[in-house]
Amino acid sequence: MSKHRVTRALVIEAAARHVNTYGFPALTLAPIAAELGIKIPSLYNHVNGLEALQAELAAYGAHALFLRCQDASIGRGGADALIAIAESYRRFIILNPGTYAATLHPQHQPNPELAHANAALMELFERILIPFELAATDRIHVLRGLRSIVHGFATLEQAGAFGLPIDMNASFHTIVTTFITSIQKPRRAVSLL
Repeated sequence: MSKHRVTRALVIEAAARHVNTYGFPALTLAPIAAELGIKIPSLYNHVNGLEALQAELAAYGAHALFLRCQDASIGRGGADALIAIAESYRRFIILNPGTYAATLHPQHQPNPELAHANAALMELFERILIPFELAATDRIHVLRGLRSIVHGFATLEQAGAFGLPIDMNASFHTIVTTFITSIQKPRRAVSLL
């Protein structure tokens, strides 16, 4: 790749490919520069070192996750939207393990882009939870629970920890559906007498 065609976006995309193949802890500047056909000092024209690249990758991953979840929710509402988002979230983790890990990496400096992407995802969940008529604190509990289910399942799945010959998609759907059912208010029977 020509040095003149390298952009900040291409650097971040190369970093995402690298960490999705080798894991987030393997991120260094050398393989990114090599893939882009430039020397390491030239990367500093686009990112201010490894920590800055990690922060850029975290924001990139969080934004990509938000877009996936938003797309999954289009035209859906309530439980159907939550299930679609959970499945999309899980696929993102499995297909982008290193990029997802970057979104969880502690930030040593303020990262407004990461904060904005995370806030957008939470706002999406908040809107979808409106029909459930939950108190504000209960919405937080539900969001934490759903995130924990998706993160835990996808992480275990990716590690090959599910050894039984039962369909993992069916297991995931059952777990998420059970969780969502637990937060739905029972419908009152209406008497016509």
